[in-house]
Parts: sequence; structure tokens; C-alpha cells
Amino acid sequence: NTSPYRADRLMAIVMFFQILANSALLICTPNEYSGLVSINLSIPLNLVVFNRNYPHLNRLHATTRKTGQMNPRGSFPVSNATPAPGPIPPVTIQRPRFSGPESTTSTTATQPLIMRTRISPTGVTIVSAPATENQLSAAQVHECYASLLGLAEYFRTINPPNIRLVIHCLKSILSFKLPVNYEARTHLQLGKVLFLHSKNEEQIKFHLEKARILGAHLRAPDDVIKFEAADLLADFYERKGKRYEATCILNDAMRLSNNNPYWNCRLLLKRAQAHMADRDVNSACELLAMGSEFAQLHSSEYTRGLFLLSKCMLLLASRQLPEVTNTLTVANRLIEKLNGTAYQREALRLFYLIIHVSLYLLAGQAKSAHPILRQLHQSIQLFMSMEEDLSSTKEVDRFQWMPREYMVILIYLISVMQLMQSGMLERAQHSAEKGLTQIEKLSIFDNNPLLTVFHLSLLEHTVMGRLVMGAKTRAVQDIGHACKLSQSCPALMYRRLPQLHTLIGLYAMSMNCMNQAENQFKLALRYIANSQPGSNARPGTSLAFVGASTTDLASTLSGGPRDSLSVLICLNLALVYIRKGDTTACELLLNEVFTAGLPVLEGCYCLRAAAAYVRGFQAFYENRLQDAKAALRETMRLGNEEELNRLSTSALITLGQINLNERNIVEAHKQIGASITAANKLPDIGIQLWATALLKDVANLMMNPEEERLWFDEHDKFSKMVIYDHMKATASPEHRLIEWLEGQMPDWSEEHPSTSSQPMVV
Repeated sequence: NTSPYRADRLMAIVMFFQILANSALLICTPNEYSGLVSINLSIPLNLVVFNRNYPHLNRLHATTRKTGQMNPRGSFPVSNATPAPGPIPPVTIQRPRFSGPESTTSTTATQPLIMRTRISPTGVTIVSAPATENQLSAAQVHECYASLLGLAEYFRTINPPNIRLVIHCLKSILSFKLPVNYEARTHLQLGKVLFLHSKNEEQIKFHLEKARILGAHLRAPDDVIKFEAADLLADFYERKGKRYEATCILNDAMRLSNNNPYWNCRLLLKRAQAHMADRDVNSACELLAMGSEFAQLHSSEYTRGLFLLSKCMLLLASRQLPEVTNTLTVANRLIEKLNGTAYQREALRLFYLIIHVSLYLLAGQAKSAHPILRQLHQSIQLFMSMEEDLSSTKEVDRFQWMPREYMVILIYLISVMQLMQSGMLERAQHSAEKGLTQIEKLSIFDNNPLLTVFHLSLLEHTVMGRLVMGAKTRAVQDIGHACKLSQSCPALMYRRLPQLHTLIGLYAMSMNCMNQAENQFKLALRYIANSQPGSNARPGTSLAFVGASTTDLASTLSGGPRDSLSVLICLNLALVYIRKGDTTACELLLNEVFTAGLPVLEGCYCLRAAAAYVRGFQAFYENRLQDAKAALRETMRLGNEEELNRLSTSALITLGQINLNERNIVEAHKQIGASITAANKLPDIGIQLWATALLKDVANLMMNPEEERLWFDEHDKFSKMVIYDHMKATASPEHRLIEWLEGQMPDWSEEHPSTSSQPMVV
């Protein structure tokens, strides 16, 4: 008999963005019956484990005992042979092939059950049947059960599926007097189908509650019915926003699951997930620690490792970095001594390496992350070549962190993040294109919301890279694509509004639309402020709301910027103020960044270097050249320590400009020449334009007409590229997004397909 396990909950890691560092939040429940999923995007984390897909998980099934007689519990007899499938005649119902119970009673020993049925688009009707139910033997009732279950499976798997007839067949089964385990299983199947395909909440609740009550006293293997029913009923209450009721049901199920290791672990994960929905990281970590101890008690070092690494993800998301390091050390020792299969060891190693490299990327240490990323690439290649022996897998080990195909996409995303921090923009674009290609292939047959989150993350990094490289037209088209993807799920759209408005603000900055950029950044900060604990109001999106001051802080955030995304937005907003000449607003904002945002800056090399650069740039504009030099040298020091090449190059070109203003020609020529060399490798169109203009002036001062002509031609080439792309971007329909501050997202024509997977042309 096939154990009725279904795919477990998924809280998958979505890595922290290098610039848009607010984690995408997702929980999804893969459906046992179809590819449909239900989504709950209210959880501020994305990590945990779910069990593997085993054969026959996508079939309606019933659990039976292999006995020749009906046992005291009323289980039906089963057969070792499966009858060949065939057409259903109008009079005698033959048993089709299905994954439910099978009878050991021979067809010659039992009279065939004569029952005429009529199948129509509206349902299955029993036209004629035996006069009384008492005339039916156990074998005959079993024949009816098997046939109706087979019909339900047939209607579920046809293309397109006929869910109405699936429900009619399952309800028809309940018209017979069934053993308790069969009745409970049928109510569970009905509850699942209705949960996925119906809005009849009363029927959903009735069938799931009935399955839970009937299954309460069933023993193995039917004891899983009560757990499955409780699991789905908790989802039902979560979907209705009744988290307390969902928690009570999960607690009851957990009390009964001590003798079922698989379900105990699964329910612990689900409870941890519920605590994360309430932003209670400590309680979630306690449950994961309990799961780790429980797995150790049942001699499952593999599952214990999954619990430990999942706890690491929670700690990493909440920035409890010392505890992350300690837990990672314990997990690494466990992996090295693991007695499980090579497949399990490599799966845990991948999980460990992903968290380890994420720890460095979150700290903005691209150079330190590089050797671990190289190990990660080697590990995924080895893991993809392995095959798992499912027959030797213990029940309590039937968990995995993420499907292998998803891991490949995730590693592409991590590579993009590391390359973006390093400033290697062209290589980051190539890695992003590979990841997007993998998503496109998987999306043909898989609609898991996690793919959408990966897609959005890759698009965000692609947009930022293209803005720096000067491909603004394609960048705004990708912003439009990201908006459309987010719009497909209202909950996802609401959660990602800060990131989307930040992207639009960055695009507006690149187009010299400073007023629009300021409004977009302020609106993004408002959304972050309203998502902070203690704020229940959904943020408004009108321009009046953007300009309104709910606090006396320049950032509009209660207590100032306290996370990576808000610090990033504030730094870019400060640059907007500098370019608009609003020195007062810039000074107020930077003071908040260096006070309230100091813990964030101290924990991230990349943001600390960026903040020092903005300070230096502000001092340069205010002609405080010594202060500017000190801040820019700090940027270069931090950048060189961790190979933050773009920040180092930006600081170098600004120092070159300062030396040129001071008529320190030799030093200026050296610094500007080094910056154009680095900018060509990135490439960074802004630095290329700036450096060629300065080098032309330096050549003029040095009275070198040939070099001056060379740099004039280079500057002219870059200028024409920028002007052409600027005009093209302005004419694109997605350009209207820079005015989007209230109401529905502006509509634009589908003239431009997404260009994310096309090669970069500048």
C-alpha cells in the first residue's frame, strides 16, 4: 500500500537582496490533487523544509489492510492483483485501475453487483440499485467504493478535469455504510477537493471536521487521516484570517503526534511558520529547537540537521548574527559526522553553504563570500548528478529543504547578488539570464509561487544592473514586467510595494526626473513605516500622503531607518536632495542614517561604504574638500577590503575631480585614468561619461591635443548612446510608472515583451 503522504509546507529561502535587501515573504502549500497552490504572504520569512514528492501522491487513495475477511475494524479485504482497466459498461460496473484498496475476493466467488448508473455533465446518478443496503455484502460494498473512487480519479485526471463529477462520485461513496477508516478518508478527500476548488466554506469545514473526528481514534496506517485533516483545517482557518482557531487545531494535532515522528516534525514546522506570521522569531526558534531534539531522539541526524539549518535561517533573517554563527558551527559538525546516505549529506551541505554565503552577503562582504560561493557551485554540480534511494529512506527523513531544480535557480540568484556587490555587472547579467531561463522552463509545468519570488528577485537585480550600464529602456521594461508579476497576487503586490517604488525611484534618478524620484522614495519609506510593528493602517498612496509628515523625522520612519532597505532608500534620497540643491533636507536625512541606522551600517560593509560615499559627495558639493577627501578615502578603504569595485571606482573618480579642481594635475590624471579603466570593466556608463569628460580637460591642461581628441571622441560616443537610450526610454509606455503614486497601476500596451533573457546590448 502506498502511504498517503502529500507534499509538505514550504517556507523556502529567498535570499536577501544586495540592494533591495528586504526578504520576499512566502509560504505555499503544494496541492495533493493538482498543481494549484494556496498562498499566504503574511509571513516575514522564507525558510523551512517540506517532504519529498513520492510516487502516487497525486492520486485519490484509500488505506486498506491485506486480509481476506473483514476485520473487526471493518476494513475491506484487498487483492494482490490489480484488474486491468477497461470501459465502464452501462449495467455492470467493472473496477478500473486506481490507487485505492483492492479485493482479494475472486470474481468467480462473488456475484457481480448489478447497478445501473447515468453520468451527465451535472452528476452521477444511480438509476437502479439493490432494494436495500443490507443485501450488499462487504465485498459488494467494496466493489462500489472502488468503482466510484476510480471514477472520481478519472474525472480528476481528464483534461480539463471535471471537479463537479469528482465531488459527486465521492459523495456517492458516503451513501454506503463504510468502515470508519474508509468514511474518514472519503470525508478528507472531499474536504481537500472542496478546499481547492470551491467557495462553500460550510461544506469544506464540515468534511474536514468529520474526517478529523472519525480519524481521532484510528491506528496506523489510518492515523494519518486526523493529521492531514487538521493540517488542511488549519490552512482553512488561516485563509479566513482566524489564526487563533488554526493554532488550537495544530496544538491538538501535535499532542496526538508523539508516536508519529513524521507528522510531529511536520506540525512543528507548521507551528513555527505560524509564529513567524506573528513575527515571533523567538517562539519559532524554540519550536525548531524542539524539532531538532525530537529528531535526535528518533535517531534522525538528517532531519535534525534540517531543523538546525532552518533555525539558522530564522536567526539570519532577524539579524541575530552571533547565534547564526554558533548554530552553523553545530550544523557543520553534524554534517561532517552524518551516518546517512551521500545524497542526504550533500543536501545538508548545500543548505549549509547557502546560509554561510548569505551570512557574508548580508554583511556586504563580497570578497569573503566568493570562496564559499565557489564551493557551492561545486556542491550543486555533484548533487545534481546524484540519485536518491527512496526505498532506504526512513519515514522521519521524508523531508527536503527545496527541490533540486529550485536550488539551481537560487544559486544563480546568490551568484547575481555576489557579482552585483562586487560591481561585476556584465557577469551578473549573464547569471541572471541563466536563472530566468531556468524559471521559464520550470514555469511550463510548475506554478509554484516560489518561482515568482525568484523571478522578481532576479528582475530587480537585472534592473539595477541595467540602470548602471546605461540600458534604461530595457530597465524600465523589466520594471513593468516586475509590476505585472507582483500584480498577479494582491498579497505579494502589497508586500513588494516598497521594492517596486524603490526601483521606479532609481529609474527616475537615472532619467534626471528628481521630483518624481523623491516622491517614489518617500512613498517607499511610507510603506515601510506602515509595515513596522504597531502600525495597522494600510498606507495611502496619494501625493498628499507622500508629502504629509506623520513624524518629525526626515525619513518619515518611526525611530528612523532601521533596516537595509530603508537605509538604502535614504541614501539615494540624500543624493536626490544633493542634486536638487536642498542641503538642509540632505543633512537632516543623513544625520538620521548615521544615528538610527548606525547598527545597520555597522553590520554591512556595502552600506557603510555607500553611506561614506554619500557623505563625501555632499561635502564635495558644499566645497568642503578636506571632509570630502576623508569620507571618500574611507569608501575606498572599505571597498578595497571586500572588492566593492563600483563604490571604489565612484570614490576614485570623485577624488580625481577634487584634485583637478585643486589643479593637482598629475594626481588627478592618475586617479581618473584608473577610474575609467575600472568603469570599462564593470561597465558603468555614468563613470565612463564623467571620466572621459575629465580626461579631455586634463589633456587640454597638459597641452596634449592628440589625447584630448581621443577622449573627446570617447566622450561623444558615450554621450550619443546615453541620449539615444534616454529618448527611447522616455517614449516607452512603462515610463509612465514614474508618476504612479495613487490608485491603480497605470496600464501600458504589451508592445514590449520582457527582455530579461535577451543578451545585453549597449
